[in-house]
Amino acid sequence: MVNERDPEVRQLLRHLRAIGNAAWARDYLTAARLLIESLELDSSDLRLNTSIPKSTSRWILPITINSRYVLTTDRVDQQLLTTVIWGPLYDRIPRIQRLAVPVWRFSPHRGEDVLETPWLVGVEDPAVLLNDEELREGWLEAARRELERISASPYRKHHSHIAYRIIVDSKLQETLLEAVFG
Repeated sequence: MVNERDPEVRQLLRHLRAIGNAAWARDYLTAARLLIESLELDSSDLRLNTSIPKSTSRWILPITINSRYVLTTDRVDQQLLTTVIWGPLYDRIPRIQRLAVPVWRFSPHRGEDVLETPWLVGVEDPAVLLNDEELREGWLEAARRELERISASPYRKHHSHIAYRIIVDSKLQETLLEAVFG
């Protein structure tokens, strides 16, 4: 199935351990699968980057589309957040503001008005993202808009096919989660 001696697999296992909770990891990977399936992204799509950074001190299993994070685990101080891209109106929707905390507003790209620039927002548990329809649909819509912006990620060289596989292959996901969390 997978070679646990492979450095990329070992790094992936390190990222899963850094999450520290099997249910949290499963919900995060479920959200990642929802993203991949909703946007119909395959591993060869040049706009997609599923990566495994060398360090787990900040970003854990991030997914970018083109040049923006669309889903990641973000270590803020000692807390883990599931962070997602959300549309430019985030700061005008009180209900969504109560569910999520702003991490930052992305910098505008060429031709993009600052008021049209999306946010990166975080929730304390990925289950919130999965269970709240308005939050989830706003996230997926913002990610969809990123697909249309440019045709390739400048970070594509960091794309990990094994990170992509753990998202879309349930059997592999369970095998690796079992290896980490027992």
